Amino acid sequence: MLYRLSSPPQDLQGKINVSFLGTDRIISQAVTSALAKTSFELTHLHDVVQLVATLRRDRFRVLLLEDCEQELLNWLALLQIHNLADLPIVVIGPGHKGAICRALLHGAHDYVVLSEGAHALSARLQAQVTLRMHTKKPAVLSFAGCSLHAETRRLQCGQDTVTLTGREFALAWIFFDNADRVVPLNALSMQVWGKSSDISKRTVEQHVYKLRRKLSECVSAEARIQIQTIYGVGYRLHAPFCAHDHAAAAESFAWVI
Repeated sequence: MLYRLSSPPQDLQGKINVSFLGTDRIISQAVTSALAKTSFELTHLHDVVQLVATLRRDRFRVLLLEDCEQELLNWLALLQIHNLADLPIVVIGPGHKGAICRALLHGAHDYVVLSEGAHALSARLQAQVTLRMHTKKPAVLSFAGCSLHAETRRLQCGQDTVTLTGREFALAWIFFDNADRVVPLNALSMQVWGKSSDISKRTVEQHVYKLRRKLSECVSAEARIQIQTIYGVGYRLHAPFCAHDHAAAAESFAWVI
């Protein structure tokens, strides 16, 4: 059971706005009780659509999610798709075997076990806010002369730009963040859709195909970067012309020697 805090956290000044998504009555009451009369100002939401709209409209310092076994991975995937996963995300739940690992592997930054009490919840929330102040997610990822902008969901290469949809951007961000490395198919399914077993290979292929079409609209990008299919494994963002240039330079250097 969670108990009321006797005093507010001291490290941060002013109110800390917390957005809480939860449907379980007992967990919701425990969270509300734990954060009452503290420096945390709680906004309780009941569905993920409302959450996304609220996060786009209002400013929050940290996001608290109930560990709802049927929905948590979908919630985490949607936050990534809508480019909202840069907020500190803390999951709270009973902490059953595998639940903590599952949450952390799919985008949560911390997990609070319900039985740990109110002080643990407030301390973890405070720690994540403080940590995020010093380690912000990059707003731009670059590779082979092309850049992906989180704020506008745009891919820019030279003077050419193209705007991506939510899922296209989520895929592109994963590819750019793992440039020249193979991203397994099930990892893409988990990070973009929040599940792997229910997402068919064809669904992923269709969205990668759409992203490739967007790359072709950005002529410079098409010339510099490509999404390679690694059959039976996954995909890789590759810059073949850059690799060719490096190989040519190495060959020229060897010839001179």
